Amino acid sequence: MLAIIPALTACNVYHEIQDGKIPNYEVGKQAGAEACRECHEDQYEEWSIKSAHAIATVNRPFLDFKEKFTDVYAFNAMMGEEMCYACHGSKLVNEGVNCETCHGIALPNDEDFEKTHEIKYKPGLEKMRKANFCADCHNMNNPITGDLILSLSSEWERSNAGKNGITCQACHMKPRESDEAYHGFDSLSRNVEIYNDILEINDITMKFPEFGFTIVNQVSGHAIPASGPSRIMVMEISFRDAKGSEVYKVDQTFGKYFDLMPVFGVMPYRLKENTQLQSDEMRLVKITLPSNLQGRISELMMVMRFYDVSDDHQGDINKAHTISKPFFKKRVVL
Repeated sequence: MLAIIPALTACNVYHEIQDGKIPNYEVGKQAGAEACRECHEDQYEEWSIKSAHAIATVNRPFLDFKEKFTDVYAFNAMMGEEMCYACHGSKLVNEGVNCETCHGIALPNDEDFEKTHEIKYKPGLEKMRKANFCADCHNMNNPITGDLILSLSSEWERSNAGKNGITCQACHMKPRESDEAYHGFDSLSRNVEIYNDILEINDITMKFPEFGFTIVNQVSGHAIPASGPSRIMVMEISFRDAKGSEVYKVDQTFGKYFDLMPVFGVMPYRLKENTQLQSDEMRLVKITLPSNLQGRISELMMVMRFYDVSDDHQGDINKAHTISKPFFKKRVVL
């Protein structure tokens, strides 16, 4: 196992790993989100109730993967949980990606925050509004293969939104009820309703044994599901007879699937399949039905939902930690 270290060093992987352990935010003693709540109640409520940032250090897929990751001696020795908390927020505060993760820590002994706002927060807003502000934590390569494990920023760069200079913040932090930036970030894991009417299903046809339809991702800024291997979108298609009884079912999945690290396992290593719907993509899906169903299918029900799966389960929806409520339903009479 020790023999891997010189090889990694020779490939500059060692230095990439060390860089990956450096927090992508200012470290130090935080005042905590409750301190900001006194003056920013709306933003606090949006963040704490709707944003996945608020649970970045406590959600089950993260903790499950981190525990397995650090149980592997080689990974713990080279990377440790520091690489996990480099993006997920301070372990000491355990508030996930909170106010100070993005805005910077409050100045010490500054109870009213006036100096903090004038010296750090207000001048820092210009940097926070730039397109690449989110990229450090929303793009990650496997340090050995270079394969993109998290690809949200790269998806944005390739998208029409990225090409037209429409930033992540322009969509995900667009003001809602007031002129203030929205801090719920429209995160799927806590508000699946944001995907209502985002996917369009057209051209549903049945020419037995072929069943087909087109699906369109109307998000102009990133793929669906976005980014990495921990989220799988599933279209559950139930084929039913004249009495409404299910005679056949298909789970059509969309996501990224990786081989795990040789010998050690756990960590996504090399991309083996990508079935994400890219931004503005229209895809024709065809399903061949078993011959014994001919003449038996009278209607079908199409339901879509998301499954959150720990990275090491390689997209296996049967091992999902959480399953979302349906965000799309369509009954089709044939």
